[in-house]
Amino acid sequence: MARTSVFLLTFLTAIRSVAAQEVGDSPVFTSPGLAPTICVAEGIEASSLKLRLTVTENVVKTRTRTFVEKVLNNGHEESVTKQVQEAYQAADLRSVISTYPLADVKVFDSDGRPIPAAKYAELFAQPSVVLYALRGAGVDPAYLRIAQKGTLFVSIRQAPEPLVAP
Repeated sequence: MARTSVFLLTFLTAIRSVAAQEVGDSPVFTSPGLAPTICVAEGIEASSLKLRLTVTENVVKTRTRTFVEKVLNNGHEESVTKQVQEAYQAADLRSVISTYPLADVKVFDSDGRPIPAAKYAELFAQPSVVLYALRGAGVDPAYLRIAQKGTLFVSIRQAPEPLVAP
């Protein structure tokens, strides 16, 4: 247990340099922090970054349940098949495209180094998988260590301007 604590403390100290990087007024990488989310950067259009996100939507569905009930009929036991409708909650996944003004977007490489905004058009010329986080929810820099080399990390300053799902 003590060995794990020493390792964790050493690890957190080693990644403080990444945690010190900031976007705007508050740090993007903070320890402890949250996990980033995976999405697809569709590209840049009208000075905005388009991200395709998978969202979970809770919906109420109905189903018919069939069961066999034993009943007494004139002293004889009989099996009667019955059906009932029941409602249940389910999670549906759907794809949603959200746009973010480029002024509110900061991009980092898999080592946590910022990428100049002048390179965004080149980076997002083709759809690509990225990790992203919205401001207010700092990302633990430890997650940068498990990202594949070349994976981009996108930090977004504000809430999205949602578009209709395709």
